[in-house]
Amino acid sequence: MRKVQLYIENQLVDLFEDEEIKVDSSIQDVNDIAKVFTDYSQTFTVPASVNNNKIFDFYYNNDVDGTYQAQTRVAARLEINHAKFREGKIQLEGAEIKNNNPESYKVTFYGDVVSLKDLFSDDKLSDLDYSGLSHEYTGANVQTGITSTSDIDVRYPLISSSRVWSYGDAAATDISVIGNAIDYTELFPALKDDVILDAIEAKYGVTFTAAFRTNGRFLKSFTWWKNRTTTNFTNTKQDVLFTGSAPIGTNVITTPEYINSDLVPNASWIVVPTISHVSQYIQLQYNPSFSGEFTVHKYKNGIHVGQQSYANTFGTSGVIGLIGYASNFAMDDDWSFKISTQQSGTMTGTIKHIVNWTESDIITGGTTTNTQSTTTTANISTITFDNYIDFNSSAPDIKVADWFSGLLKQFNLTCYPLDDDLTYQLEPLEDWYSAGGTVDITPYVDTDSIKIDRLSLHKEINFEWEKSKAFLNEAYEEINGKRYGDLKNTFPYDGSKYEVKLPFENLLFQNFSGQSGSEALQVSYCLDAAPNYKPYVPKPVKLYLHEDTACDFYLDNGSATQITSYVPMGQDGYYNADNYSINWGDEQSSLLGVGVSNSLYQIYYSPMLQNLFSPKSRKVSLSCILPLPMLTALTLDDKVIVRDKAYRINNMKTNLSTGVVDLVLISDWIKDRGALPPSPPIPATGATIVLPVRPSKPELGGSVWINSLIGSKFVSYTGTPPFKYYTDSELEITIPANTTGLARTNTFEIVYYYPDGTVEKTLYFPVYQEADVEYLLTESSSYILTESLDRIILE
Repeated sequence: MRKVQLYIENQLVDLFEDEEIKVDSSIQDVNDIAKVFTDYSQTFTVPASVNNNKIFDFYYNNDVDGTYQAQTRVAARLEINHAKFREGKIQLEGAEIKNNNPESYKVTFYGDVVSLKDLFSDDKLSDLDYSGLSHEYTGANVQTGITSTSDIDVRYPLISSSRVWSYGDAAATDISVIGNAIDYTELFPALKDDVILDAIEAKYGVTFTAAFRTNGRFLKSFTWWKNRTTTNFTNTKQDVLFTGSAPIGTNVITTPEYINSDLVPNASWIVVPTISHVSQYIQLQYNPSFSGEFTVHKYKNGIHVGQQSYANTFGTSGVIGLIGYASNFAMDDDWSFKISTQQSGTMTGTIKHIVNWTESDIITGGTTTNTQSTTTTANISTITFDNYIDFNSSAPDIKVADWFSGLLKQFNLTCYPLDDDLTYQLEPLEDWYSAGGTVDITPYVDTDSIKIDRLSLHKEINFEWEKSKAFLNEAYEEINGKRYGDLKNTFPYDGSKYEVKLPFENLLFQNFSGQSGSEALQVSYCLDAAPNYKPYVPKPVKLYLHEDTACDFYLDNGSATQITSYVPMGQDGYYNADNYSINWGDEQSSLLGVGVSNSLYQIYYSPMLQNLFSPKSRKVSLSCILPLPMLTALTLDDKVIVRDKAYRINNMKTNLSTGVVDLVLISDWIKDRGALPPSPPIPATGATIVLPVRPSKPELGGSVWINSLIGSKFVSYTGTPPFKYYTDSELEITIPANTTGLARTNTFEIVYYYPDGTVEKTLYFPVYQEADVEYLLTESSSYILTESLDRIILE
């Protein structure tokens, strides 16, 4: 007999004997391929027992000052016969009273992925902490962000927000001329997406763990940090520190209940002990060494609660007048202040804490009252303002939840909780499926009713970026009839139209290649159409980082400097000796001049959609009663076998009370599920690549072994095979230069083991290297050319 247990914050909840609890589980649905799902249950009831009343703090009675907040989902766990089935959150929906007695509570169980949106709330990227990234906005640092070949978190893409650049035309905009250098103040920074995830983790106490975060493709993804038309960056906020005696502390104004006779001028008066009779406020007086605007930020108990900007109309010798702040605050609040400005310089000043109260004369016993006040004054320690960028004030205007959701859609990521409810696995859908096991449920299927349907597929699928106002993008759309980087497919089906739309812009770049000395120099613009070319504030822009590339242009980093190599940013990235693109489809690369087939669609969506749209694919609906160990171990990434046919789980509804599992399955026609992507042809000059490996069911002890090479070894790696992995890992492989004159191949044998030690599958990873190429030369050592000026290869 199966018995269900529900725990709320580790407290066992009483359940009705005949109450059915059904859990609906799905990661991504064939009818909503761009959304990530999780577990949830239908609303069910639990009795208003003595035990449950304590857990829910008698929620049905609002006269009781309980601590249980129905507005907030709380940690919960479902078990079957005390074996863990799911962890998540419980939402209290309400209570029911019958015949004037409490009868029951209504609750709903949710998986943890849903709670992320609640956790992020309406916070924006500007609410995260980027203090570890802050640096001076100087020409030297901007140049480093353009040219550095190191793995750095902040880059400066060549995107103009002020003017249209040209190359080689000797015009006033020609950046190949020393006098027309790109001024470093024309450039906005871009932040690596991975460090934005770091900032999200730090603020909300969550952890996103996955091999995906160390994958070179993802580590080259950046978000352009622009929320204004010009780079008038605000400096990092500086703390206002005070010197003086209590009640003003060294760095915060602390106001405990210190309003007593010690502060009263006349000891015959006492303070009426009610807050309604006390008012207090703060006045700040500043003496800046610079002329210009500054902003005062106020924090109540560590939370930012407001700000006000002030213009220094007195110049560098004047004093800003008294500024009132935080009037009528509670007696036990802690207040602190920060100041930011776009200027460099210093600031001094004073702070006044003024308290007003009502007093009664207790010596005479009279009832006369007076209003008294006291003022405590302290100096402000000298504040020094530097040229550091405040990444909070310059962050793109987007909610954390929307940026995170866009990231999931861009790379077709799943996000699901692990055993720790604040740790989430984040990985591409196909990588997630590759870690699933294979489960044959044929003996447990109810064969009386198996429903086989055709898949109701969309007649049109659109993969889109936000529309860009940039003049290059608009020109592309006018010429080609579609937006740059988008992809649209139509199908002969009767389904609906479906869109996967990112909340980001994708700027088209202009390539100056072909111009004398420009090599592969590409730039872009955040300017609208001619003739005005006005700067605008875009939606957040996504960028990919490529490899070190030769170029020739001038940058004014304080003085005009010739730049002969840089690391391009745009749509193209380079990883594992191959090119990748953040365009949805196979667009012509503005950097490389060729189409890049490794697009977002091809890498992250194509396997799933090709499987769905296969003529052999079916949707199979069936019921089964699985043995409890199989049920608790079954996960949505498992391949399910029914009568020798393989399926993916599209939806799983489990009746925890009866053990009946209703499955909606989709045919799985992907051969070698979890197979590694083939290595691209390695150039004869050699390269270093990584071989990603992931065990099946790693959480249960599955493993993967990389055995000795098949054939003559020419690659090298650290260690001696067989290599054994029990978690997501990478084997770094070095391929030396090929001087043999012949193409060559090495092949790795990779064996996957189930947790019980039996072999699941054996796959092979070939490494193919091209031969070195020799050309026919003239006596003067110049190349012999064909009529088309191509070099003639010596064969």
